[in-house]
Amino acid sequence: MWRLPKQHLPRGGGISSSGFLRMMSATNNAGGGIPGDFIAHVKDLGVSLPNGKKLFENMNLAFLNGAKIGILGSNGSGKSTLMKVIAGVNKDFDGERWTKPGLRIGYLQQEPQLDPNKTVFENVMDGIKESTALLKQFDDVSAAMGEPDADFDKLLDEQAKLQERIELLDCWDLTYEVERAMAALRVPPGDSDVTVLSGGERRRVALCRLVLEKPDILLLDEPTNHLDAESVGWLETYLKSYKGTVLSITHDRYVMKTRDGALERGNNYVYEGNYTYFLEQKRNRLSMDKKREAVRSRQLAMELEWVQTHQGNKKGTKARQRQIDELKNDGINWVLVVSNLSKTIDGKCLIKNLSFEIEPNSIVGIVGPNGAGKSTLFNIIAGEMDADAGSVTLGNYLYTFRG
Repeated sequence: MWRLPKQHLPRGGGISSSGFLRMMSATNNAGGGIPGDFIAHVKDLGVSLPNGKKLFENMNLAFLNGAKIGILGSNGSGKSTLMKVIAGVNKDFDGERWTKPGLRIGYLQQEPQLDPNKTVFENVMDGIKESTALLKQFDDVSAAMGEPDADFDKLLDEQAKLQERIELLDCWDLTYEVERAMAALRVPPGDSDVTVLSGGERRRVALCRLVLEKPDILLLDEPTNHLDAESVGWLETYLKSYKGTVLSITHDRYVMKTRDGALERGNNYVYEGNYTYFLEQKRNRLSMDKKREAVRSRQLAMELEWVQTHQGNKKGTKARQRQIDELKNDGINWVLVVSNLSKTIDGKCLIKNLSFEIEPNSIVGIVGPNGAGKSTLFNIIAGEMDADAGSVTLGNYLYTFRG
């Protein structure tokens, strides 16, 4: 279990990415066993969209072996872009990206690439080329020892090195590992043509190939998409015991609980602890944000009052108007935050541990069958009904309207 140095992360709060974040881990062996401390970092990272909008600016992150990190944030905040930079896929950025020499990176993209000329099984086996090659070399060395003119000292030394690598990659039971992973992730039959697979089936093949590959760092972009509950449970267990570093973008609460840290895109806050602790820390931060917003709103009201009573003083009014603009631009970046909300009516649980936040200018739809609790959620947000547990935090100048 890693911990962020206390001077970098006050309890109950977060830090901006302008500080050099260290993702700490007590584990010193990654999936491929590369020794050392930091295995990758980005320094002064900056990424801009074609329209000039900045996704990142002066972002600094560094990772140690064995760290388990969740990347959180709303759509469009740059989560996938950050992962592509770390993976080496996106090279259009400012700043520095570094990975330890020899580091093996495995990246699950939202639309993974498969070899169209190979079957499902052959694509899966592409992930264990090194393992199968090691086992073949071990068998060849063992067979060579039976030759009359065999150099036993040399062969024993080579065999020992091969055995060490095989044990590190845990590939003695390779056939069983392949069968287990394919079954657990509901991979289509091995002889299937990958060109006729659906998008979800292609992702399951790619994910299976990746977990069997066992790279030093796993980059997973929405790994639970298209997985059923049993497959998600298997993946959760697998990631808990994974020896390498894991960075994942996921909205699945159970998978997030396997993480021991979270980076929240959009504001670049970093939280230590698993998903449950992330929610607790975020609630505390939002409470502090609301207090700061209340102070800002009072200052804004005072400035507006001064401007309205000093219309004739153009010089002073312009200076005050600049202060008003600064106060407006310094506001919080959410309009609604729901944390761990629960509600039961007539013995029926309609809402359980619901958490989300809505940013300004968002258009959000709530869908579900009759009786699912949609109107109940609206009533709680509007203040017309009390929740059994949890909280609803509204931004200033927010009004509800029922049409």
